[in-house]
Amino acid sequence: MLAATLKAAIEAAARPYAMAGIYPCAVWPASLYRPMSHIWCTITWTMPHATIEAPQYALPGVRAEVCEAPSDAVLAIPVGSVSPAEIEEAVLHVAWETGAWEARRIERGPRPMGWRSPYWGPDAFRAAGVSHFGRLDSEGAEAADWVREQAARDGCLEWLFVPVALNHSSLYRQRHLQKDASLRADCTRPPRAGIRMFDFVRPRGEIGAEHIYQFGRKARKER
Repeated sequence: MLAATLKAAIEAAARPYAMAGIYPCAVWPASLYRPMSHIWCTITWTMPHATIEAPQYALPGVRAEVCEAPSDAVLAIPVGSVSPAEIEEAVLHVAWETGAWEARRIERGPRPMGWRSPYWGPDAFRAAGVSHFGRLDSEGAEAADWVREQAARDGCLEWLFVPVALNHSSLYRQRHLQKDASLRADCTRPPRAGIRMFDFVRPRGEIGAEHIYQFGRKARKER
């Protein structure tokens, strides 16, 4: 049920972007080391297929175009009260079903001096609307100050996977089908029961820890 909720939220967020040829580049769920009422999830996007002419930047005799990926989307997905282990199980199932080659868990240690900086920590816990050179880095839901404060004081969890099946580019899919023998023709995988999870390390210092769950299987090359 939790995995279905997470998957549906990601698919719903991706649907309008897909109409413009923009697809999820990576999905970053995040959590504190405590039961959460929401799954905080950041989606970064691929570059759009369309470009915009920018004659003001052109050199003499040269055509200038601008092609920029949209701001990251930050989702706050209501899930009741779930533990980090339950979130990880849901993330792994969604990553598996959407054709990700691997899923990565990143355990961040405490940084009590850095929580007030909008640039610190997982994107989902940062202040929304942070901009560089006039471009918004992220938009959508914004975590409360106490969430960012606790993430910095106690550490936090972040996951990363690339949902291959949500990219509708035929060339992109063909490349993944050629290298990953575990994918179906639409770059999905059938649901599976039970994925063995690593124990949580929960680093005490600022140096974090990572665990990688590999799902893909290397395709055999024809001789």
